Amino acid sequence: MQAAFALVLLLLLLYIAERASHLELGVGFLNAPAGFQISHSWIVGFDSSDSRLSAYLVAVTNTVRLVLVGIVLATLLGVIAGVARLSDNWLVSRLATLYVELFRNTPLLVQIVFWYTAVFLKLPRIGEGRNLFGVVYLSNRALAIPWPEPRNELFGIWLLTLVAALVAVGVVLAVGSGAAAPFIYTWF
Repeated sequence: MQAAFALVLLLLLLYIAERASHLELGVGFLNAPAGFQISHSWIVGFDSSDSRLSAYLVAVTNTVRLVLVGIVLATLLGVIAGVARLSDNWLVSRLATLYVELFRNTPLLVQIVFWYTAVFLKLPRIGEGRNLFGVVYLSNRALAIPWPEPRNELFGIWLLTLVAALVAVGVVLAVGSGAAAPFIYTWF
């Protein structure tokens, strides 16, 4: 029985070696035109007539961008959940514990399938997108929000006004909480 198994295994290996000897191995295919589009190219532009190596480089830059954004968002979410879990407030602590235990004990693949099928597929198509409050546009492709672009000299004034407003909000919140009260009373 062992000799028959060894013979079958030897014949299989010879067949695989013979088939592999006719393969054209190399990286020459990377210079051929890609023939497909990549919807998001971040640093460099990409066209379907570009080489497959260019497509590979665009894919690597897109992956690095996605990983960096994911690391930053996961770190922020983890810190917020961790601090909320240590809170003295009973409700905040229990909600954070529920969140952590729910997502920690669910496999990532199950979460991906859930979010894709239960949330993203339920969003309206790009042609039927929802306009929320006249400012935000929501569809199954993206959540489009306005972004300021410095087109003229008034952008600097707008930016200074925004910074001053944020500082004023910080001062009002600090005074309201009493944290800055001793400093403000001694200053005035």
